[in-house]
Amino acid sequence: MSVGTPATGLTAAEAAERLEKTGPNELRREAVTSLCRILGRQFASPVIALLAVSSVIALVLGEVADGVAILTIIALNGLIGFFQEYRAERAVLALRAMTAPRARVRRDGHAVVVPAATVVPGDLLLLEPGDLVAADAQIVEANVLAVNEAALTGESVAVDKDPTPLDDQVALADRRDRVFAGTAVVAGTGVAEVFATGMESQLGHIATLLESAHDEATPLQVQLAGVSRTLIRLCLGVVALVAVIGFFRGVPWLEVLLSSVSLAVAAVPEGLPAVVTIALAVGVERMARQNVLVRRLAAVETLGSATVICTDKTGTLTTGEMHVRETWGADTQALTYAAAACNDADLTTRTGSPTELRNLAFTTLVFVELFRAFAARSPTRTLWQVGAFSNPRLLIVVGASVALQIGMHHLPLTQRLFGLTPLGFHDCLLPLGLGLVPVTVLEGVKLMRRRR
Repeated sequence: MSVGTPATGLTAAEAAERLEKTGPNELRREAVTSLCRILGRQFASPVIALLAVSSVIALVLGEVADGVAILTIIALNGLIGFFQEYRAERAVLALRAMTAPRARVRRDGHAVVVPAATVVPGDLLLLEPGDLVAADAQIVEANVLAVNEAALTGESVAVDKDPTPLDDQVALADRRDRVFAGTAVVAGTGVAEVFATGMESQLGHIATLLESAHDEATPLQVQLAGVSRTLIRLCLGVVALVAVIGFFRGVPWLEVLLSSVSLAVAAVPEGLPAVVTIALAVGVERMARQNVLVRRLAAVETLGSATVICTDKTGTLTTGEMHVRETWGADTQALTYAAAACNDADLTTRTGSPTELRNLAFTTLVFVELFRAFAARSPTRTLWQVGAFSNPRLLIVVGASVALQIGMHHLPLTQRLFGLTPLGFHDCLLPLGLGLVPVTVLEGVKLMRRRR
């Protein structure tokens, strides 16, 4: 599947030429919904149509108060739904702008960060933990590279990648020689040569299938349509019954018509659409407080109608994170060293796999306990009164533990053994700085007690 890219990557001119030929590396998205369409959608209901006809008839018959009341209810119903859906559309657009993906590629022999939309076939992707793969690519180099492919396969367990080419007939879930657009790098590093972008990628094929899906009416919409049909039949029945009775009693036909139409209008429940819309709007607000974005009001009721959810345990119902709840055994310190050594996470940028981030946080807690040993020597006297450096053995133990914790990331032997990368200066400062926070708090409490 290679397109013959040299090790230095494409040149800027080649990339521009291929971008012109293949188009941007983007999936087709539905057009932004216009305000007129959002507003018009609020009135596309049989119940609203029935109310509109009733209001016109009421106005023609001189029932101005009833006609205006019905029109007001229709307008309020439309405005409530319009503003709810408009806010949701704006939120979706804002999220798209915030999550505009970028990719690191090699061009003209240099690593550069470019918008993912400009990635073209032949580009060399430079993959690191935390990266979102921008396009389908053949792996050229891999150093303990692992990728989470749950977006394609539904399996949350990371897949180890290898540059050894496989036969084209191998199933997607078993393609260890390729990475795919939309998947996430969770460990290791690698270089991959792009061979498919945009709608030609595996993610694009899924998007094509989704485009063929048709929207279906929600259970509530189906029920409201049924109520509307029943009301229409009822109104027509009332008109026919009153007309027949009036004809046999010799009542003038105009009076019969006015009486029958008035009864039909009275049978229409004007408040039904408003009640339904307000109830759905309240549901949207409650969902928003739980960080759930609902684009259409009718969708809120759909989940409430679900009685059975079929799923498997592949991270769909979990956050995909592992938490350290408790440690036990004779040597928990060694466990801490092993946990810290087996990750390349960065708490400040939240790169790396969720498990690695938790391991780094656990290392920070160890530093907290080590530094707290200084303040724990006296419950009343401050660290300076006791003497911060008065206990040489404590200094040696704490210093050696900190050095060992950090040094494991820089020793060639442990790097090869655990697949580690050196800790940056900022990565070293963060656990050390956080470890000093409890000591500072404890010392402040001691000073406050002494002043009392």
